[in-house]
Amino acid sequence: MASSTFSREELAQALEAVGITAGSTVFSHSNIGYFGALQNGGGKQDYFDAIYGAFQDVLTESGTLIVPTFTYSYCKGQDFSPDETPSTCGIFTEMIRLHTKALRSNEPIFSVAAIGPRARELTEDVGEECFGQGSFWQRLLESGGIICNLNFDAGSTFIHYAERCLNVPYRYDKIFEGNLVGSAGKRKTRAIFYCQDLSNPNTVASFEPFDKLAREKSIVKTKKVGRGSLVSLTAQDTFSLIEHQLKIDPYFLTASAGQGRTVDLTLPQKSAPTALKIPSGCTIESLAEILDQLPIATVSSNFDYALESLADFMPLRIFSYPTGTRLADEIVPEQWQCLACRLTDGAGEEILSFDQDPHLVAFYSRSFKGSVSKEVLLDHLYVDDQNPDQVPYRSVQNVPTWQLCARKSTVAGLVGDTFTVSLETSTCFGSMQVGEYTANNSTLPADIYYCAVGTRPRAWTEGLAAILALKELESEAKLTRPSKVIIGTCRLALDLYLKNTAGQESVQTVSLIDAFCQQGTDNLQQTKDLLKQSLLRLPIT
Repeated sequence: MASSTFSREELAQALEAVGITAGSTVFSHSNIGYFGALQNGGGKQDYFDAIYGAFQDVLTESGTLIVPTFTYSYCKGQDFSPDETPSTCGIFTEMIRLHTKALRSNEPIFSVAAIGPRARELTEDVGEECFGQGSFWQRLLESGGIICNLNFDAGSTFIHYAERCLNVPYRYDKIFEGNLVGSAGKRKTRAIFYCQDLSNPNTVASFEPFDKLAREKSIVKTKKVGRGSLVSLTAQDTFSLIEHQLKIDPYFLTASAGQGRTVDLTLPQKSAPTALKIPSGCTIESLAEILDQLPIATVSSNFDYALESLADFMPLRIFSYPTGTRLADEIVPEQWQCLACRLTDGAGEEILSFDQDPHLVAFYSRSFKGSVSKEVLLDHLYVDDQNPDQVPYRSVQNVPTWQLCARKSTVAGLVGDTFTVSLETSTCFGSMQVGEYTANNSTLPADIYYCAVGTRPRAWTEGLAAILALKELESEAKLTRPSKVIIGTCRLALDLYLKNTAGQESVQTVSLIDAFCQQGTDNLQQTKDLLKQSLLRLPIT
């Protein structure tokens, strides 16, 4: 029968038994309460002294101990201070963080704290990739680190580093932005989290199969201590086993391991927009008016629906770039959609509604339901002072918060101290789409005219007007080179198209449609006539 108590000496002996020696570099997840009572009793500090002391006894001054001090700060929309933000990984990790000899990484999601001669090289100036190049996890592997868990199995957060390096099919990169707080004040930074699709239960992590396999392969050492146990294996053995097993079963680190199910990231089912629908028999003029009212995020099912509707009127090629696709410092985000939103006053009277104005919600807002003070509401209510009579186009992409948009007059008319917000949104793995219309097709390099819709009023009118202008110029034999209108949601869409689809050798010039439309109107035909003249001039590059 396992003892219900433990001592510093017993724990030190167990550390030696699982392969920890003087000079080792050790990363440890811990659940210290499971060991049972400390022999001779004691309080929180006594427990810490016994466990940390056991590590000191074995590692000596030449060894380094690292513990997780994860906070998920940027994922929560919170500032992160390496000096002040508490660890969420248990009392032992928090007491290590507070130790006078500890150094902590400035990673705002998965920070670690370390004590020992290698602490600085393991924690200093980690990269923005949580699990990529320059991360603590890469350094742990390269330093010959050992993972030694207290009362956990052989799984560890290091596994996500292996998944990132090996490019598993069920995770993708996602940017989170926030404020890093230091002695010099706050500064904006970002973190890139290799995350799962939370809307897809098949991508849920499960490390039990890894633990079982690691024990079968005898790369794990274990030793009982009190009611609990120690589990130890090297970071290199962890990585090598995962690399080998992923070739056999790419999903063995998910809940679907061994079940014969694929858990690849899949696109959601296509559906009509929640706000507006395109009627049958719609004219091109009516189509422009309808599409200009659609709320379109960077990756949006509304935009996909709009492109497919446009393809019914003219030949259009559609290209797709899935969530997580990278180009330089930018990453294709998740698909976002607003499902419902309603703002009411203290008496329950409606002030704003998504049904009445689909641009009410800033793109990539998170869901929120509750009563808020007027002060809090104003902090989450955006007004464009340059265009106070318009509901502004606004995005909070990469910042986990909620935000509404309104005319200045609406904000000025708010009466009362308490308001109720009911906002429902969703995000999931998606695909950034780009539409391509070509006129006067040939093998010559093409002039490319780009229209970014969803970022400002009248953008769809401008894009469709450009297509109609090119069609007329082509019929009048006034185009000397092939010309393309590219429609996307942002500049990243154009850059992905140019890099992956068009090829630089096939491009003559790239111009932005809005550069030609400073005098544009809401009328499709008038804007088309304006563009028809502009497109014959030297393009603005």
